[in-house]
Amino acid sequence: MRESLSSFPCRRREQSLRRTFVPMRHTALDAQRWWVLGGRICQGYRRYTSVDLRWVRLTDAELSGLTLHDASIDGASFHASRLDGAELHDCHGADVDLRRASLRRAVIQDCQLADSRFDRADLSGARIEDCVLSGCSFDHGSWRGATVSHADLRDASFVDVALDGACFRHCDLRRARFRRTSHARLSFESCDLEGATWSDGDFTGTRFTECRGAMWIDLPPLGRG
Repeated sequence: MRESLSSFPCRRREQSLRRTFVPMRHTALDAQRWWVLGGRICQGYRRYTSVDLRWVRLTDAELSGLTLHDASIDGASFHASRLDGAELHDCHGADVDLRRASLRRAVIQDCQLADSRFDRADLSGARIEDCVLSGCSFDHGSWRGATVSHADLRDASFVDVALDGACFRHCDLRRARFRRTSHARLSFESCDLEGATWSDGDFTGTRFTECRGAMWIDLPPLGRG
């Protein structure tokens, strides 16, 4: 018998009541974005709540220790910025550009960042909880020592990613793509891997505990090795 949704192990935990984001006039939004960008965010002030950062460009910026709560970041670009130790809580936006960003030891919690780009980003030691990251690309990046729990990672791409020491708990990884990864001491606990792709059929150093789903295994061509 099919399990009910309430017993599905990868279901995200119930969220607390969110604050309502009240839109302002376009002129006020433009002024606020300018103030955040040019006035303070790159000059030492690091904590922001309920800010509108849609479509801002913060490339090659030093943003280590930045804390964002309830931020709208649709289409924002943090390309090649340093966000080491940053904390993103209840942030929401699609197509966010985090390519080549450094997010070492960052905390990303209760965020909805579907279809965002993390190519070549460094998430070593990061903690990711209760996030929607479906359709995201993490290709050529690093997740060494990262811990991920209750995350929606459906259709995510992990190509040439260093996953050594990473741990995924109660994650939805249906149709995710794992190819040419390094995966010493990688672990999956209570994850849904239905339809996920794993290249070369090499699971050396990887542990699966109480996971579910049939994976696609890309075997090397006959005659090699």
